[in-house]
Amino acid sequence: MHFAATRTEAASLEALSEATHLARRQAELMAKAAGGRLGKLIELSTTPGARGETPFEVGSLAARGMNEPGGLAVKPASVDLKVSVVARWAFVPAP
Repeated sequence: MHFAATRTEAASLEALSEATHLARRQAELMAKAAGGRLGKLIELSTTPGARGETPFEVGSLAARGMNEPGGLAVKPASVDLKVSVVARWAFVPAP
């Protein structure tokens, strides 16, 4: 048997938002270290992650006894979401 998670959209959107904020903070830090600041946003994109299925562990059928009521135990595994953000800004040198 195989089961998969189907409600991961909210977590994916939150991860994408966090990745976008992190990309900007890192770019601001690099621009400041280079003696300037960020200018206009030139490009912002993401690579859609593989919408793989999230596996669930199925307890041993023999150990659980399929003849027992509710004999099949399913334990959800953790869900790992990965997102990638690519952003480009113009660099504005300090006066």
